Parts: sequence; structure tokens; C-alpha cells
Amino acid sequence: GSVEPIRKTLQWRKEPKIIDMCEKIGNETWEETSICQTSFKYQVAGEIPAKVDNGPFVIIRPGKSNSSALYDNLSFDELHMLHYAYREHAFRQCDRETRSSRKIVKQLLIFDMNGVSFSDMTDRRGQKVFEPVSKNCANYYPQLQSKFVMINAPSWIAVIFSLMKRIMPARNFAKVGFCPAKGTDKPGADASKCPFASKFLDLSKLPKFLGGEMDEKELPGLLTGALLDDPENSPDKNRDGWKDMSISRRSKKTVDLMIPAGDITVQ
Repeated sequence: GSVEPIRKTLQWRKEPKIIDMCEKIGNETWEETSICQTSFKYQVAGEIPAKVDNGPFVIIRPGKSNSSALYDNLSFDELHMLHYAYREHAFRQCDRETRSSRKIVKQLLIFDMNGVSFSDMTDRRGQKVFEPVSKNCANYYPQLQSKFVMINAPSWIAVIFSLMKRIMPARNFAKVGFCPAKGTDKPGADASKCPFASKFLDLSKLPKFLGGEMDEKELPGLLTGALLDDPENSPDKNRDGWKDMSISRRSKKTVDLMIPAGDITVQ
């Protein structure tokens, strides 16, 4: 069972581009690469030290990100390398904390779906990125993830679960969890009511948008959207400058536009 994955991993780690990536992770220069710098412009995701066992705790905020622009500006090979680098960094942290504590430490990932659009989540380019990485990392990093938790999920979450089940190896999909909590960014939200969060997380280091106690100003720019390549920090605008809106069935939205006087043309 384990021999073939080990052989594949050893062979993979001999590839020059993987050696280079691992060296940059080791000497902490990976964030200076063009791949990583480009990802900062379009992706809101980052790590904070909120896990009680000091393991990697990563938060991804697709509702604030511009995944379409990310796919436009990085090749599939570069995107694959970006995700391998995420895992290599987490693996080293898990290994370090496991050796120090003498207890198995794994990564916890929170996928905050607040404000996420259906079109972004079903972009076929995403499948081309995540499917090969997920399958390969089942061999390369088999014991890395403890849970992948989706929170603030919209009504169409079942569609996403179905898609994930098709592209992820069974043992990886088994680690995907769903938290029924919604509106965690609203006043009064309290993560201490969640047995999972109370057991595994330091709520004083958990952001308020997830029901924790940490203010937005204390968070790294990677998690606030401050590094996005948009002068207005407006991730709801697509690459053509238009604003995207998701209108649910049997609902409506009103958009007020200030139209200056004079001869005008509206498209």
C-alpha cells in the first residue's frame, strides 16, 4: 500500500522545479517569487496562529478573491506549483510541531463561503488546477490535512460537494466537513458555541468574521484583501471592470446609479 506512493514522491522530489520550490520554502524566499506575488493580487487567503496545537490554520475567502483573474494571470503549471508550495510549507510546520510535541499535528483549513459566487466556484479552470494537485498530493502529502471545513455555505452547496466528490480522491474527500453556521461575520456571532472551534482553536486569535475575537485591523493583509490588485479593493468586479451580482431565485436586487445631466448613452 505505501511503497508505490513513496516511490512516486521520491521521484517527484527529484524534479528540478520541485527542488527549487522546496529550497525557497526552506530559506523563506518563496513569497518573493513572481508566482506567489501574483497570487497575492487576486487571492484572499492566509495563515494565522489560532490552532491550539500550533499546527497550520489556513483561512480561504473566495468571496473576497478574484479567482477568474488569478486563472488569467498564472498558467496551470504555475498554479499547480503554487498549491504544491502551500502544502510543502504546511508539511514542514506539521513535521516540526509533531516532533516537538510528540503528538501528530495536522493542518486545518477553513473555507469561508460568505459572498462567494456560483460562477467562480464552478469555473472549469479551477477543476484543471485542483484535480491533479489533489490526486498527486494524496501520495505526496498523505497525512497533511485534518479537516477542510466549509462555512457560511450558500443554498447551492450541494452542487459544489458533488463536484468535489468527483475530482478528489475518496480519502481526501472524507476530510471535507460542512459547518451549518451562517452569518458568522454578523454582530453577535460567537464561535465558542461550536464544540469543534472551542476544542481546537484559540478564539482570541480567530477573526471576528468567523465569530472569533480578533479585529480585522489585527489580521495580515493576505486575509483582509488589502493586497488585491484593485484600486478600490473591490473583488466583486470582474477583469473587465464590471460588477458581478448573484440573484437568487425568487429574489431581487436594486441598483441605484447616479446619471449626470446632459446627453448620455446607456448600454
